Amino acid sequence: MPDLKLAQLLEATHPKNFTPILEQKLGSVDGKIRAEDTHLEPPFNYWIVYRIGAARVTLKSFFSSEDYERDKAKLIESNPEQIDDLHHPRGGIAFVPEVNGVLWSFPFDPSMLGLSSSMDGAWIAEVLKRKSSDPLIPDVKAYRPEISAVVAYREPNRRRVIAYGKYSPSDNSGRIYVVMSRLWNVLTDQPGGIRLARPLAFRPEAGLLLQSPVPGSTLGSERNNKLFLDLARCAGGVLPSIHNSNAPFGAKRSIKNYIRRLEDGLKDLSITSPPLYFTLSKLLERIILRDKNTTPEDAGPSHGDYKWDQFLEHRGKFSLIDFEFFCQAEPAFDLGYFCAYLPPSRPIDWRDSAAAEMLRGEFLRSYEDASDMELDLDRVAMYEAAILSIRALSHAWMQRSGWQMRASQLLDLAYERLVNPEPKALEMADALSASS
Repeated sequence: MPDLKLAQLLEATHPKNFTPILEQKLGSVDGKIRAEDTHLEPPFNYWIVYRIGAARVTLKSFFSSEDYERDKAKLIESNPEQIDDLHHPRGGIAFVPEVNGVLWSFPFDPSMLGLSSSMDGAWIAEVLKRKSSDPLIPDVKAYRPEISAVVAYREPNRRRVIAYGKYSPSDNSGRIYVVMSRLWNVLTDQPGGIRLARPLAFRPEAGLLLQSPVPGSTLGSERNNKLFLDLARCAGGVLPSIHNSNAPFGAKRSIKNYIRRLEDGLKDLSITSPPLYFTLSKLLERIILRDKNTTPEDAGPSHGDYKWDQFLEHRGKFSLIDFEFFCQAEPAFDLGYFCAYLPPSRPIDWRDSAAAEMLRGEFLRSYEDASDMELDLDRVAMYEAAILSIRALSHAWMQRSGWQMRASQLLDLAYERLVNPEPKALEMADALSASS
């Protein structure tokens, strides 16, 4: 099969076009086929998770036929008994050369070989020191191929969730267990409180971390509401405790990591959108110059993925989740990262964008009050501009409707942050506080 373009893959892998191939590989298909999740990793591959009732089948398509043949050979060598059997109890594998594609059925995953253990309720019960004769019932909540999986484990009688299992491709479950244990002791003692899932057990051989359930769900995308204001204040107020915790774990991350990602993205942008290429190249020059002309603080504990959708809300109280990216970085990284994700990807109207400005100010002010220190806004804005630029690149890669306009808006905002990092006036706070 020759090399493929993204437009070809999007058309060929759409559920309505791919259903005949799935039926051929699976035999009979009981129920409607829909796309549960997609992920683009340019310039290497594109994958899509098909949901068929309770079953999941993943297609990973390579843009390069050479990459496809290499991956195919590895899978045949390492998993011969699962080839061409998508009904295999540990998950099967099949190949679709028409789209340089590898198909696999859950619970197999080429990067998470311990994932098949997720369906063994008796083993999970034993890990949790419960009776293995009374196996727990697994309930898959989220699956992102080669990235992560989240499984809820329920009691067989009451159906109550007693633990969540988080699976990852790297052997970092032990590190996350230690990080969460340290932060549990720090964050649960904070005035006003914030919930944190309690780590229960880890099994590095399976890439598994088991943790207690926490109530709640992420907020909706509408920024113009009272709960988002509460979240911004809570997130800013609790972050200094993470930065000051005794948790020297994880790799060191700096602005140079993001400069490299932007430099790589520029190559694609020069073809897909020359005007955006020019804008981003000039912006990147300014980010590099800002890094050169300012002094970074010492690296310390950092959440690594600190943004609004890492918080669950339940009855006005928040829980912080997902410590897979815990690292060592200067405080400005978490601050700029959170701020960069406040502007919505698709604002409903001008009020969402205006609210994001106000939320940014409240978040930064809450952090400053809780840390009792003056922020280096130049460094914060530098990280914020870099993450906004990466968000713009993601629009360019996916090329959904209106992508050029939204990518341009994010790059313009990144420019504005570098020029004027001071938070905007907070007049909307009182109005939001009075709303419901």
